[in-house]
Amino acid sequence: APFNGQYPSLFSFSRLEKLSIICSRIKFDLEMLAQLPSLKDFQSEFGVTGSLGSLSVCKNTLETIVIGDGEVPISGNFMELANFPRLKKLDLLRAKEISGNLCDIDVDNENHFPVLESLRLPSQVIGGLWYEVMRVADAKQLIKDLTPLRRKRPELFQDDAFHLQLYWKLSQTSPDVINPNPDPWDFGDQYRTFGFYFVQDGSSLGWRWEEKYDYTPDHPFEVHWLDPVCDEVASKWVPSGLGRFFKGYYEPPPYNVLSRLARNYVPCAEELEIWENL
Repeated sequence: APFNGQYPSLFSFSRLEKLSIICSRIKFDLEMLAQLPSLKDFQSEFGVTGSLGSLSVCKNTLETIVIGDGEVPISGNFMELANFPRLKKLDLLRAKEISGNLCDIDVDNENHFPVLESLRLPSQVIGGLWYEVMRVADAKQLIKDLTPLRRKRPELFQDDAFHLQLYWKLSQTSPDVINPNPDPWDFGDQYRTFGFYFVQDGSSLGWRWEEKYDYTPDHPFEVHWLDPVCDEVASKWVPSGLGRFFKGYYEPPPYNVLSRLARNYVPCAEELEIWENL
């Protein structure tokens, strides 16, 4: 018969070091992990209930935590795991009820995720992957708040699963970019995706905006450098080639400016070929 309920016997192995559950019919509460005092690697995509705080029963052994909430969401603030001394990988990207603020990781507190190498947080966490801001000014403030952490813990801003930098988004309904007189039949005209993220060249840190596309190259903006850079470095980051659309612009422009840019833009042969093959 298929699994269809709770299986406490699965949690009675005192020497078990790795537990991975991908079956949606197994139901259990995080408190049951107390029976696994040697657990180092815990991964569960479905069926888990309870609070993140319950993981403290394995605080001194856990090195990897990957949780997807499945049908029954778990709760808690990701900072409840900050004092786990051996935790190297924390992936809560699919745990949609998790709360918190990436800025709560104190760069001067050695007990905040002391050995963490990989961190993935859902979008409802402030600073989590794809976290959404409403205004361009909000993006600037988020960058300002996260800069100390980015300087000291750059590994927390690299999403290894997607092979890209951690980035955030401007709401598609932001009054800074939305069309004040939208055409109800032109969805591409109404909904544009602008992301922003940190960039680094050598020891120089900066950040930039980028218009994101699904099937064509993204359009980057000019870089806001937070450190002095020489002309050679600065020139490397100037939008060019297929990404030259926003050359000279540092942030998403108002809709009327964007429309004018689009009308006056002359695509190259390579861009025309890409569009024709979509």
